[in-house]
Amino acid sequence: MKKYILVAMVWFSILCMKVSSTTEAISYEIYMDSNRGDLYEVKETLLQVYEDLMQGVKEESEALMIIHHLDHFAWEDSMQATWKNNRLVLIVGDGKGAMIEGTLQRDRLCIPEVKPRSIFQQWFGS
Repeated sequence: MKKYILVAMVWFSILCMKVSSTTEAISYEIYMDSNRGDLYEVKETLLQVYEDLMQGVKEESEALMIIHHLDHFAWEDSMQATWKNNRLVLIVGDGKGAMIEGTLQRDRLCIPEVKPRSIFQQWFGS
């Protein structure tokens, strides 16, 4: 009897496990010029360029798309965009001013995330 209870507990644990496959978000760093103060505008433009570039591209191909189109991220002559350690690095001017970092995300709209539930969670209401 103890064996059956043990097997049932293991089976119950397996059925309640959450399984998901998501790709890791691509991060970015912006190094600003020491004489420039438009960090917010540069960040917003970077995110807009990313969003425009990723239209119709699968998540698995995002990094490849960025690598092959780095010139889109350096929209001014004083900017230099590089790809280092799976991260987009944007240097504006001398790069000795403020530095921010974040993640590049598509569809910046507020869409609720659907969380998968197991059949047992639905039955027991948790």
